[in-house]
Amino acid sequence: PEIIKASRIKRIARGAGVEHKDVKELLKYYRMTKGMMKGFSGNRKLRKSLMKQLKFT
Repeated sequence: PEIIKASRIKRIARGAGVEHKDVKELLKYYRMTKGMMKGFSGNRKLRKSLMKQLKFT
């Protein structure tokens, strides 16, 4: 879902054994990456090279 409630974030954090701020940071990174992929949707070669770079970071 686009919006995840605070209670759900807490539950995810407890299940993963991390703090809720770590889950929020992961969601932020996911949304940022998702937005970048939409921008590269027309250029497969560029998207492929970007994914290769992200894989090694």
